[in-house]
Amino acid sequence: MQIKTSFVALAEKLNNGSLKSSLVKGASGSLGLKVFYTFLSFITSVVISRILGAKGFGHYTYAISFVTLISFPAVMGLNTLLTRELARFRALNAWKDLCGLLKWTDRTVILISLLVSIIFGAVVWGVREDLEEEAVYSLLTATLIIPFLSLIRIRQGALRGLGYIVRAQIPQFLIRPVLFISLIGILSFCIELSASISVGIRAFSAGISLSFSLIMLKIYLPSPVKKVSPTFHSRLWLKSGIFFLAAGAASMINEQISVILVGSLMGGKETGLYEVARRGAIFITFVMTVIGVTIGPTIARLHTYNEKDKLQRLITKSVQMGLLSALSVAVFLIFFGRWYLHLFGEEFLQAANILIILSLAYLTHVCFGPTSLILNMTGQERYTAISLALAILINIFLTFELIPIWGVEGAAVGQFVSITFYKVLSLLLIQKKIGINSTFLGGIPKIKPS
Repeated sequence: MQIKTSFVALAEKLNNGSLKSSLVKGASGSLGLKVFYTFLSFITSVVISRILGAKGFGHYTYAISFVTLISFPAVMGLNTLLTRELARFRALNAWKDLCGLLKWTDRTVILISLLVSIIFGAVVWGVREDLEEEAVYSLLTATLIIPFLSLIRIRQGALRGLGYIVRAQIPQFLIRPVLFISLIGILSFCIELSASISVGIRAFSAGISLSFSLIMLKIYLPSPVKKVSPTFHSRLWLKSGIFFLAAGAASMINEQISVILVGSLMGGKETGLYEVARRGAIFITFVMTVIGVTIGPTIARLHTYNEKDKLQRLITKSVQMGLLSALSVAVFLIFFGRWYLHLFGEEFLQAANILIILSLAYLTHVCFGPTSLILNMTGQERYTAISLALAILINIFLTFELIPIWGVEGAAVGQFVSITFYKVLSLLLIQKKIGINSTFLGGIPKIKPS
């Protein structure tokens, strides 16, 4: 049997008991790409840091971090909207709507990303006197990346919605990093690389990756879409995009707010301890995140068909698979975390308790399942944004209250409580609005959906 790398045919497979096998096959390609990308990113960081030195590498990472952050609002959450709606339109054979959404998102993201790039460049130029010259050049060069990166994410969302899960990730997680490290390696023998030149190479790599994305979407676009006149629902799509943007921003804030508060209230050393522990603990969610990328379009598709039993089985098996990996990582970090911390130096062993608390927090995160994904893929994205906003408020309040009592461990406790609150609230909303259970115990009684 030919191995399929997406979940396009998963709804049919659910009837013959091969769900677990299908999940493994569908997720394996995504997991392989993610692992390869993570490894290559680490190697790239080592190579660039050795070529540029500490100062040059600092300018480079500073510029890339800014671009990564700024390109997020430039996409307006429309990549997630594309994944959900294209899966739904494809299931309903709504080719006119599908064509309209593709054209509308392209125009919207091109306009917004160019505007964001211009504003960002103007701000950098305005404060150039306060920055080092190479930092200014690096930041200005980085503005070129924003439109490319935004459109790559849009194409990725579209291909995922059409069912090409692994192919959708190839430009971003394979072509772009391989091309970038290859060019860096070749040019380092020809010219003296600087931070701004390295950022420019990154922009060129992103542009080539976007070209591949454009070609791939053209190849895999259903033929009926190429023959119809588009239908637009701009107001509805924009409203959903804003909710996706709000939910994504809230999720990012909730992840970073503890680090920011620790830095503001306690200083650099404690911030370093917390961040090293957080980066280790977040690996607990690695496999569940990959599975989420794989099953997203199928959730939208099964929900469109009102196939609740199949949807429940999909979610339950997915969470059980993710939990197996999460438990192994969590057990290692909780009982042998000092080995991990020792990699960063003796002083980071002080973060052992922080690592334990955050490991329990992210393990809880996996146990409750991909709640944000389920809400987003079933048209309930506003509840994702609301739940995360409440979790952020709880996190901030507890961090301020607990740091004076328990120190940096208090911030970790605040994060644990906020994650648990968000997950419990999301679980209740999913049970009430959709009628399924998002945890690994999918068979427990569910609240009747409203």
